Amino acid sequence: MPAARLEEIELALNELRSGKPHADVARTIGRSASTVKQWQRKFGDLTPDELRSTLAPVDTRYIRIMDKLFQEKWDGSQAGFVWDRDELSRISNDLNIIPPKNLGDNIYSIRHGRETLPEPILALAPEGKTWLLLPHGKSSYNFVLADRAFLDPDPSKRPIKIPDSTPQIVARYAKRDEQAVLARIRYCRLVDIFLGMASFQLQSHMRTTIARFNGAQTELDEIYVGINGSRAQFVIPVQAKSRGERIGAVQIVTDQFTCQEKFPDMIARTLAAQTIHVEEIEQVGQIFTIAIIEAATDDSYNVTKIREEHFKLVPSAMISLFMRLWKLPFYH
Repeated sequence: MPAARLEEIELALNELRSGKPHADVARTIGRSASTVKQWQRKFGDLTPDELRSTLAPVDTRYIRIMDKLFQEKWDGSQAGFVWDRDELSRISNDLNIIPPKNLGDNIYSIRHGRETLPEPILALAPEGKTWLLLPHGKSSYNFVLADRAFLDPDPSKRPIKIPDSTPQIVARYAKRDEQAVLARIRYCRLVDIFLGMASFQLQSHMRTTIARFNGAQTELDEIYVGINGSRAQFVIPVQAKSRGERIGAVQIVTDQFTCQEKFPDMIARTLAAQTIHVEEIEQVGQIFTIAIIEAATDDSYNVTKIREEHFKLVPSAMISLFMRLWKLPFYH
């Protein structure tokens, strides 16, 4: 089953568990209410791991190939190892198996945080460590050990209400992908608000090569430049994720080092953003909550969360009501 449908089912089940009606969940994900009810009957009792294992079982050939790769290349040290994609075909021949057709897609998805490595491979990492798959030149990769592979928003964080400045025509036709997240961030000036500085969009989907990763090609979702009250100048890469996806440490690593290399005279501040909640309010429409995380990585590729805020994009009338209440004595 394609990953997109798996994410839809996970999202639908989570919404239903929170008490939302079937019709509202169906509208949110663009499916019929009968389909949502069928998913609930069929998958409602499964844990997240059981659901993934049921709908997206790992190809055993993929596990055998990767396991053989680790046996040949990794010496058990913290340094990890470099390998070429061509080696997978050679290992397949050695094992006398036909390689999965989507092996290249799996590599790409793992690099960008859309999939995880199989459990048998993850189990090879020492306790407290996990594997990151970094680029290392053309069709070449570097498995390194690091503290984390993903950076998840804090579900207990209280959102800050921000007037939704997204043009209605954009809001109507925007999809639920990373581009929609970036559009809302841009129109609502969330980078300015989060960082407390004037920021300006420089480029979307910047593709370049980076010397640190042996000339590998990297792509940044969006780049801002900014200046603060002390006249310091900043370059701000923004990684965007829609609901059901996860913020990948690999992209944080590549975003930060790419900006440090390409903009050496500016201070890099690396951001990750994700739509974490969509609320349907009668006579108002959809209310989006977007988490923004500032992260950094050290030279060993350990990613650290520096700061996090959640922004709830609401009509200005909801802000005005709050401001009137704020003036009352019991708020001071």
